[in-house]
Amino acid sequence: MTSSSSAISPPAEFAISGTAFASASPEALAKILDTLDLASLEQEHARLERAIQQLVQSNKEIAEFIEQEQQDLIEFQKSQGGGGGDTNGEGFEPDPEFVLAIEENKV
Repeated sequence: MTSSSSAISPPAEFAISGTAFASASPEALAKILDTLDLASLEQEHARLERAIQQLVQSNKEIAEFIEQEQQDLIEFQKSQGGGGGDTNGEGFEPDPEFVLAIEENKV
């Protein structure tokens, strides 16, 4: 999961702060990238791909957990009699922290 205060920070060899990096214009970023060697760019590309894969995996696991919580609620409702009662998980609300984490990870 991520936190709302986290940001992608550039590697040290980019010689720019995370704040400046995040708010830099495309032209400024292009100048920075032009000064880097191919090996540094490939290393950063690989790092970002790993980070994305970790976020995708995290979202998958969170979604599976939410699904399991809903199924557990349905099973509990059924075990409570189910005679005309709610047994389809209606009214289930996933934990807002999990929903927020998924949305942050997508961004």
